[in-house]
Amino acid sequence: MQDGRTYAPSSLRMARSTVAFSFAVIGLSHGHVYALAEALLDSGADILGVWDEDPDKVADFIRAFPQARFRDFREILSDTSLDMIVNCVRPDARAAMTVRALGAGKHVFSDKPGFLSLEESDAIEKAMKDSGLNYYIYFSEAFHSPGCILAQRLIDEGRLGKVLHYTAFSPHRLNELTRPSWFFDSRINGDVLLDLGCHLAQQFLSFTHSQDARILMSRLANHCHGDKPNFLDSGEALLEAPDGATGYLQVDWFTPDGLGSWGDCRAFVTGSKASLEIRKYIDVAREAEGDHVYLVDGDGEHLINAASCTQIDFFARAMEDCKSHEHKAIDGLACLRAMKLAARISSAASKK
Repeated sequence: MQDGRTYAPSSLRMARSTVAFSFAVIGLSHGHVYALAEALLDSGADILGVWDEDPDKVADFIRAFPQARFRDFREILSDTSLDMIVNCVRPDARAAMTVRALGAGKHVFSDKPGFLSLEESDAIEKAMKDSGLNYYIYFSEAFHSPGCILAQRLIDEGRLGKVLHYTAFSPHRLNELTRPSWFFDSRINGDVLLDLGCHLAQQFLSFTHSQDARILMSRLANHCHGDKPNFLDSGEALLEAPDGATGYLQVDWFTPDGLGSWGDCRAFVTGSKASLEIRKYIDVAREAEGDHVYLVDGDGEHLINAASCTQIDFFARAMEDCKSHEHKAIDGLACLRAMKLAARISSAASKK
């Protein structure tokens, strides 16, 4: 649990689809691609290929997934038997690859950040409309983490009443020596509000059942990495939903080495009838495992171990949606809207 780039919950909690579904991976720039590929396989998909310009990364991936074989990305895009492209090329090239894959008739599941600019989001939206295909971004906390999935379910069931406020903290361990040089250039990788904050922007929209939000405040800073002038190590934002619900988001790269996870990531939701806290990846000084949901309602105080009672069904449902050209797993533009909000938060931020 030291490095979130390779985190994936147990496959025992994965729902399986019965539809025939195949995908290939283009790009291995981030370890999230392993969790995403594993989730699709555990949900019943087949992997038919992988490409990256780095042969060592390809060899490592094929060792983990022997059923995959190396193929040129142009061959992958032209393969009419493929349903989906998992897109994990470098962030500054990710949007262009998404547009290219949609144009080639493939649904796309992109790593986050799905794009770095509002102009890129417009190009992706146009490609979605032109192709009629589905586009997902790997918001792992929303789709792959039992604590957030359970919290969403409680909110959707009305257990909290009207959501009034959302606060989330998402610190991550930097692991500086293991990062590629481009990671520290926000022009290539996106800043911390794009890279980490996109998860929290997505949750704010989803928890408040909103399609957009007003940005009341947004800030970025490079506090402790003066040797990396294009790197921003912390960010925060204050949001307001159309119905008046507010949200505060804080992200940084300052997880202490003594923590047993890559970050003490938490979210707090205040509702008109109840409130909850999600301790996502660790319950500090209490339990090494996370996915604990603390719910306080009219009946009392409740601690729920979400990992023991929550099925992860997003990937199976998304596969079925791709086959049926429906949007039951998630609204067709929801991922795009969430990432677009993160891009707006980033572009509006003052910098220190």
